[in-house]
Amino acid sequence: MSGELSQDNRVCTYEYNKRCKFNLHRLGREGETEESEQNQTYNAEGEPARAGFNLEDFENTKPEEGYHSGNTEENDSEGEGNKGEMGEGEGSESEGDEDKFGTKKKGSCGCQQRDRSAKERQARRKENIQTTYHVHTTIRTYINSYFIVHSIIKKLSLGALSFRFNLFPDNIMVVIRPYETSSSTTYDVFLSFRGEDTRYTFTDHLYRALDQHGFRTFRDEDEMRKGERLKSELEKAIPQSKSSTIVISENYANSSWCLDELVMILERRRTSGHVVLPVFYHVEPSEVRKQTGTIADAFEKYKKQCDKKTDTEGKRTWMEKIQRWRSALTEVADLIGHHHVDGYESKLIDKIIKDTKVNVRRTPLYMDPYIIGIDSQVEEINLWLQDGSNNDRVLAVCGMGGIGKTTIAKIVYNQNFESFDGSSFITVTNIGEKSKHPELQQQFISNITKRNHGNIHSVHAGLEEIRNLVFSKRVLLFLDDVEEVDRVYDILGRPEWFLQGSKVIITTRHERMLQPHQMLKVEILGQDESIKLFSLTAFKKDFPPEIYTKHTIRAVQICERLPLALKVLGTSLSRKRKDEWIPELTKLESIPQREILEILKISYDSLHARQL
Repeated sequence: MSGELSQDNRVCTYEYNKRCKFNLHRLGREGETEESEQNQTYNAEGEPARAGFNLEDFENTKPEEGYHSGNTEENDSEGEGNKGEMGEGEGSESEGDEDKFGTKKKGSCGCQQRDRSAKERQARRKENIQTTYHVHTTIRTYINSYFIVHSIIKKLSLGALSFRFNLFPDNIMVVIRPYETSSSTTYDVFLSFRGEDTRYTFTDHLYRALDQHGFRTFRDEDEMRKGERLKSELEKAIPQSKSSTIVISENYANSSWCLDELVMILERRRTSGHVVLPVFYHVEPSEVRKQTGTIADAFEKYKKQCDKKTDTEGKRTWMEKIQRWRSALTEVADLIGHHHVDGYESKLIDKIIKDTKVNVRRTPLYMDPYIIGIDSQVEEINLWLQDGSNNDRVLAVCGMGGIGKTTIAKIVYNQNFESFDGSSFITVTNIGEKSKHPELQQQFISNITKRNHGNIHSVHAGLEEIRNLVFSKRVLLFLDDVEEVDRVYDILGRPEWFLQGSKVIITTRHERMLQPHQMLKVEILGQDESIKLFSLTAFKKDFPPEIYTKHTIRAVQICERLPLALKVLGTSLSRKRKDEWIPELTKLESIPQREILEILKISYDSLHARQL
């Protein structure tokens, strides 16, 4: 990382010094520009040393040849010295002397006037040097900052970013700490609470609600465990959690274990993407911030324990720990959270669940990077999903193969799956294989309950379990690539079993078998949309380069504006030279359209599998 930052700053230094040549020339330092470009130095942290020029260097530098002798005090004093050496009778001229033509010569009065002019010029010159120096330093600081930020933006997916800027002098420290990736997290939520206060009441109800909504939650089950074993488990569980919910109750600060947890949680928040949600349960946030009330009593107890320490090292350790606890309580009190004194706890839990859904974004379905021309269809389906009536539970998305039905369904699913009690996206292409039926049922149940489900031994047993499950949940079910809808219902349950407000969306090539249901027909792309989609996949641009325009139009005609074919052909041709395009397109033009799509689909599936 430091190497990349140094390289960016080196480019910055070179470009900026080139542009500042005219300033350096004005100040008599043009020769140092090329030297600074070639001999740029860097400090131990890999940051460029301060570039440009130093004011003291300029004040101690003699002027270059060609500068007027009256431009510096040094030349003026030199002239006066020479005058003294010559003496008044040896060529020095007094104020009243005249030349052979009778013209009055300039004497000491002229020297004084020249001295004053020289001092004024020198003062202006110093002022210009100081102004230019500070402007140069400030601009350089911001340019360095820009390139550092530019480099770090590329790394944002790898870690958390923190800056410390100190512009006087220009010094920038950049710290990047790696995020824990989703694959390294075991829990969605880490619950921190005082067991004696809320273990069997509020915290238990909150834990159950989190579990029912599919959030993997860590909770210390055994309040009697102490010592290094518990500490070790906490140190592992907190980094393995995406977020923490801290239930700060009246006696929370009486537990040193809770305070240690709090310190670890907030440290995790500062060094990664860990989200912290405090819940002030029957305690005022101001009491937590200022450590008053019962919290003050707890810290008085800790102070007495500290005073009992006889060894200096032990006392110092305790004082540092108390200070960390105080700082942690102040910090958590300033975070956005929930405050509960009275009222229904169920409403508070609903708010916490809602916040957790936002804080812990579960991984949606994978999407292709280039999506063109389907916004209107997505909007239409979203409006249909907002209709909570019981009349239209099923929507059929129809269209020929490769037209974009699955893409539309995935986008809609990603935008809406968190708005339902349970959701599932199932591809049912091979539903004719009876051995696959229990696996489909198992997938559906696992998706809805958000936990792994055991093996299902018979389709009948699976149907009974599904019926009992969807009867009390608002479910969003996507069935992709359906050939026989009744057969699907016989395996995954019928729509009328589902709770009111549930929705089923089916993608299919066959319109007739779904005529009783509401339908959305997907049309092929327009010519301009097709060219844009092909260009994005082939050239990573909205429009093709001019030399490829005819080939692009030819490719769009071969693909008949089908999105899947355009993506696959564009991806394939992007790896070929221009002279290879013509034979490739000619070969495809000789193949029937139906076969082209099948060939391209196989190529696309293979490409997609390798990318994943």
